[in-house]
Amino acid sequence: MVTGATGFLGGALALRLRDMGWDVTGAGRNPAAGESLARQGIRFLRVDLTGAEAVEAACAGQEYVFH
Repeated sequence: MVTGATGFLGGALALRLRDMGWDVTGAGRNPAAGESLARQGIRFLRVDLTGAEAVEAACAGQEYVFH
C-alpha cells in the first residue's frame, strides 16, 4: 500500500511499483484522484489515516506499506 497515492510523490511511487509488476493499493482521501488511479490499474482505498483504528484497518492484509 502507498499512502498519499493521490498526491505527487505517492502517486509517482504507486505508478512505478505498478510498472515493476507489483499489485498496488493506493490510499488517499480524494475520490476523484482515486478514480484516476483505478483507471491506471491501481486499487484505490479511500481512507483518512489520522486515526489509529483507520491505519490498522487499512494496513490489514498489506505486505508492505510506503508512507
